[in-house]
Amino acid sequence: PWFCGHFRAQPLLPGVIQLLWVQKLADNYLFKSEHYISGAPAIKFIKPLIPNDKICLYLELQCLNGKKTVKFEYSRLDKDNVIVSSNGKINYKDK
Repeated sequence: PWFCGHFRAQPLLPGVIQLLWVQKLADNYLFKSEHYISGAPAIKFIKPLIPNDKICLYLELQCLNGKKTVKFEYSRLDKDNVIVSSNGKINYKDK
């Protein structure tokens, strides 16, 4: 269902869905307190993710000087190669 309606000729995973997954997984696994997104200074969509891709999402929480940043990277396996599909940083603040 994530691919429906996003280009008939070649469906792809929309960037907004990729960011939603980052947010949901960060909420569930990285944070111990309530927080909200305060910005997204760097997001790159490099190669599209299409149906049947085998994907991996890497998340890393960085806490520096009271600031929380989640770095993410989506990659996919293409034959024997790992290809970065998108990556970026999302800044958070405690509520």
